[in-house]
Amino acid sequence: MKTVLYIILICLISSAQGEEYKRSSFRHWIDIDRDCQNTRAEILIDHNIGVLKFKTKRKCVVVSGKWIDPYSGKMFFKARDLDIDHIIPLKYAYQLGAQNWSKAEKKEFANDPVNLLPVWNRLNRQKGARGPASWLPPKKDYQKEYIRRWSKLIEKYFKVSQ
Repeated sequence: MKTVLYIILICLISSAQGEEYKRSSFRHWIDIDRDCQNTRAEILIDHNIGVLKFKTKRKCVVVSGKWIDPYSGKMFFKARDLDIDHIIPLKYAYQLGAQNWSKAEKKEFANDPVNLLPVWNRLNRQKGARGPASWLPPKKDYQKEYIRRWSKLIEKYFKVSQ
């Protein structure tokens, strides 16, 4: 199954055409429910396993808490040490066909909690816009879950069935 998915993804990427990718075309880190917490804050809150601390009394920006990065297994206490990873990176999605999506579809994808994880910023930057054919989380126990989530997102957004 993994090999078939990789082949499909490689074929889709190599056939992608259109205008140049711009991250700004995917409106992300929005405040969907208008409670002052943007998508980044919501993901940090949802994945926190400790006591959260916020920048102000309004509780809009998360400063600290307790998170375990699923990619490395490391524990983090400062929100600034974490990036919110798009499991399927925005650029990768663009190359798969998202360049043809509406603004609303791009915004939905960029803020979909199923596609977002708080991870160690170093690993997120190491991953960049790569997919599972060229990057997998270093924590071996999480690789199967990562590929499962990737596959579900491909099915959801790109109508690719296995």
